[in-house]
Amino acid sequence: MAGRRDRNVTEAVSFGFDEFLQTFGSDPTLSPTSVGLRVPALPGVWYVFLGARADLTDGDAVVGYRQLVTIAEPRGTNLEIPTQAPLVPFERHVEAPQWHPPDGFVSWHLTTQPMPQAGKRRAGPFDQESFAFEDSTTPALLYETAHFPALPPAPGYLGLDGYSAPMMRGTSVLTLRDVRAPWHEPAPFRLTIDRPTAVRFYIAVFQTNPATRTTITLAPSGFADEGLEAADNFAQLMPLYQYWRVGVGLLIERARRRRKPCP
Repeated sequence: MAGRRDRNVTEAVSFGFDEFLQTFGSDPTLSPTSVGLRVPALPGVWYVFLGARADLTDGDAVVGYRQLVTIAEPRGTNLEIPTQAPLVPFERHVEAPQWHPPDGFVSWHLTTQPMPQAGKRRAGPFDQESFAFEDSTTPALLYETAHFPALPPAPGYLGLDGYSAPMMRGTSVLTLRDVRAPWHEPAPFRLTIDRPTAVRFYIAVFQTNPATRTTITLAPSGFADEGLEAADNFAQLMPLYQYWRVGVGLLIERARRRRKPCP
């Protein structure tokens, strides 16, 4: 009895906890989960996210990817005290390939690791939704150490006031320091797997600090100048912006064997 191979393309996408969905949810089950992973506001820290993971086997392949990074500033309804709750986040996608704040940066890292070396995930003392110790099987902010104040300023892991990142696992096969594949325009890329392998797509974020970063205020007429990036325009209107959400989409082509009926 013979068989033949065909292909099945799926996508592993970043998703995670979003505090602004807690009151109504993102689906009928009231899930506080959105596309992308929220970045804590604590500045001056390199955060390491596991944006996507796929456990692949012989003949499978990574065939493309997409990138997500947004900036945002939450503002209150009280114009005199814009930081007073209730807050509404004003969010903007960053699609200019090399745009970043003067004191912040995002990079993406695709790694591979043989499955026997991947090991089992260990639980940590602060594990929660979208927040995992050292490694994860689902998208999450990974931590080596973390600290939370007695009265966190934000829910979930977003309220931390201390953090250190674990080492990225596996062998690096692709590093991106620019947005080459905006969310609506996935880029082709092929990596064929020849043995059981854990493929991880990490995202590293150095959070910007609105209180100390260099800022330039342009005249209103400058907003309409050709060549001014949309993110720069947003930064003029929202001077307290920070990195808000990051993510990846990993396109996976799985080889499968379909059996033919016997003649």
